[in-house]
Amino acid sequence: MILLLTFVAVFLNRYLASSDSLYVCKDTKYDIITHTCCNGTVHSRSGGMEDCCNTSSDSLYVCKDTKYDIITHTCCNGTVHSRSGGMEDCCNNVLYKTETHECDNGVLRAKGQQYTTPGNNLVCGDELYDTSEKMCCNSTVYPKSVQRRCCNGVLFNTSTHKCCGSNVWPKSALNETVTCCGSYPYNQEKSVCCENVLYNNKNPAYYGCCKTKLMARGDMCCGSKVHKQSNLTCCGNETFDQQVQWCEENKEILGLSEIRCGNIIYNREEKMCCEETVNPGTKDFLCCGSKSYNRTVRDCSQGNIVKKGNLWHPSCGEYNPNTHDCCQGRLMKKNGTHWYCCNRTMINYDVDNCCGAGKIFNKRNQRCCGGNVIAFEDKCCNGQRIDSKTELCCGRTRYTDEEIIQKEEPFHDQCCPNMAGGRSYNSVKFDCLPNDRVVKKQPRRHLCGRKKYNDTTDLCCKNRFFKGAIRRNMKCCLPSARAYNPKIQACRLGKLKIRKQCPTKCETHGRMLREFCQNNHLAKTKKISKKFLRRLSKGRGPKSCQCVYRKRKRLVGISFQRKNRLVLNYFPGQKRFVKKHCTMH
Repeated sequence: MILLLTFVAVFLNRYLASSDSLYVCKDTKYDIITHTCCNGTVHSRSGGMEDCCNTSSDSLYVCKDTKYDIITHTCCNGTVHSRSGGMEDCCNNVLYKTETHECDNGVLRAKGQQYTTPGNNLVCGDELYDTSEKMCCNSTVYPKSVQRRCCNGVLFNTSTHKCCGSNVWPKSALNETVTCCGSYPYNQEKSVCCENVLYNNKNPAYYGCCKTKLMARGDMCCGSKVHKQSNLTCCGNETFDQQVQWCEENKEILGLSEIRCGNIIYNREEKMCCEETVNPGTKDFLCCGSKSYNRTVRDCSQGNIVKKGNLWHPSCGEYNPNTHDCCQGRLMKKNGTHWYCCNRTMINYDVDNCCGAGKIFNKRNQRCCGGNVIAFEDKCCNGQRIDSKTELCCGRTRYTDEEIIQKEEPFHDQCCPNMAGGRSYNSVKFDCLPNDRVVKKQPRRHLCGRKKYNDTTDLCCKNRFFKGAIRRNMKCCLPSARAYNPKIQACRLGKLKIRKQCPTKCETHGRMLREFCQNNHLAKTKKISKKFLRRLSKGRGPKSCQCVYRKRKRLVGISFQRKNRLVLNYFPGQKRFVKKHCTMH
């Protein structure tokens, strides 16, 4: 116990020796933050008092018990030093030049100096030393050792002493389980340290920390407040029940149906918040400005609550848009469904229209051009009426707007725009190129690959030439570039299939396959050919043909009489179905 008191006394003595510099007013010390000095008398700054009127320079700095001038001297850990020789600042207990040295966490280092061997050159007091071989403690250089350390300016041996904060404690008075809690040692098996606050004789197995406070194991720590063991949840420093409450921004506990509106807490099941104003409202209510309204019977128009379907205008007030309209601040009655405002007049938009600043015109024979009414047959260019006999309108381009130009010839009907405006030309014989040049039209040449062809009779499918194909009503099947007859064939992704379609000639005699096989004797069945279908589609072939169907009118084949023998021509994929229902004789 005596040894502990001795180390506490040493610690207090060092603290007082390194106390900061204070102001002195004549012979009285004072804090410049809370007081001021006026003509040798200390005054409090409370009540907004900030300065003195007609004062003399009675206020000086004091370093421990010694007054000094801050311009010519400075205070380093309770000792006054002269600023002569360029000395400007303190580093621990040493005065140094800021131009040549710098202070790094209480260690004085030379600026810009590099050490040629591993490590850096440092300054300890007035001596330069090698950090790889020596160490500095309280401005004194010592040989570096594994067990030698510095504790707030005190050199100690780590094998015999321990440094806690700024105090050195002998290990003989401690045991192996002792560690530091702030500036004091403690037994971590018998005591608890909470952010440098020591709680002696508190078993860590039963106690823990809540910030700087001690709490029993199993208790709840919310912020910096200890709560007894519970199933609640933290909200700031307090607890709440999640089943009936909720936490707002980890600050305030509210009920599940409560919410904040500005600075007011309200029940959202009964009321609603409109622009930080609490109003009555349920699920059928909406906000209109800072007020609420029932949307089943009311509407909101320009921040005002009106009857359902009505509108509101600052000059006209509330009105029914089905019967009235607000025309430039005047409430006007409608004479029909499509009557609306044209400036301050009500017009029928089925017949008339509004142009510019209230000019009424008939839509059947007039039009609006740049705010002016013109005849319907007249042309409008960039808001101006043009004379069709002598003028043309050059359309808008990427670089120019619509512009009126003069015709170069009376029969010119188009304009080729350019940066200078445009040029008129006859579109029957001339073309306007993208480079703004007017050139004579060339006769159109049709090429299939490198071969000329007539596009009215021949067919070109991806540079494949089919002579007379269009005359035979053929088309291209892409991407295979094959020609086919769509009446008897179908193109599916470049593949041709026979179209299952009953020719008009045989359709009137169509029968179902089951009935056909029961009442007839088949002599032969064979797969239908393109040639046979082509002949039937042109109205040729046997006169006795008839179409045979299966369920849902799906075509199976076409039958006909041949030398008193009945033959059935079936489509691809129908062979098995035909043999299943029909027996050939």
